[in-house]
Amino acid sequence: FPVTIWSQGGYIALKIDGKSHKAHQLAWLYMFGEFPMGSLDHINGIRSDNRITNLRKADKKLNGENRKKHNTNNRCGLIGASPCGNRWKAQICVEGEVIYLGLYKTPEEAHKAYLAAKRDLHKGCTI
Repeated sequence: FPVTIWSQGGYIALKIDGKSHKAHQLAWLYMFGEFPMGSLDHINGIRSDNRITNLRKADKKLNGENRKKHNTNNRCGLIGASPCGNRWKAQICVEGEVIYLGLYKTPEEAHKAYLAAKRDLHKGCTI
């Protein structure tokens, strides 16, 4: 049967006998004999790294807590830092609540404060 492979949002996808699958789900199936129930998280954040040691079962919350990249509309390119007047604000979301971490002179300082809080407050964080 024909197999087609392509990239979809950074994930490797395959079409096998007319049905589409993401490669990380197939890796899980191969290793554990069943498709994962729910989501899988790429621990290192690299969607194309489908080594079984880089995959873990995760709900949406845990998967989101392991996020390593900033939003596409982030002006400075550093997660957790956003402009606030002539300073930079750091804040983090935990259990749906936004926690203010302070104002900083540089985006790098705000980012550093965010990462410290993330390591402490996000169970899924692997940064």
